[in-house]
Amino acid sequence: MSKRGGLTIGLVAISILMALYEFIAYIIEIYPNEYLLKISSTIFLFLLVMWVVEDGRSKTNIYKPYDFGFLILMFWLTYMPYYFLKTRGLIGLVYLVGLLLLLNMGLLLQWGYYYAT
Repeated sequence: MSKRGGLTIGLVAISILMALYEFIAYIIEIYPNEYLLKISSTIFLFLLVMWVVEDGRSKTNIYKPYDFGFLILMFWLTYMPYYFLKTRGLIGLVYLVGLLLLLNMGLLLQWGYYYAT
């Protein structure tokens, strides 16, 4: 498995685990641990930045300065839409929506449970 594949699995795994944790906490009506949520969000961001750096190595249509990873980490919110659109065209929007769904999966599970009951 490539490094990029491992990072993708890590992104999906941490998103699913945290979504399940938030969902179970919602069902039993307790507040999720604030520190755990912050740590998982930080890990998600670092995995995403590492994925973009690995993916960027195979793309030639993106300018990559020496400190490419640090720049992505600092400006990830504005750079991610640009990166996905520049490297993948309109399919990049699907990637972007997928990342937003992964990041907010816990909230979506809670809404689904709320409306189902």
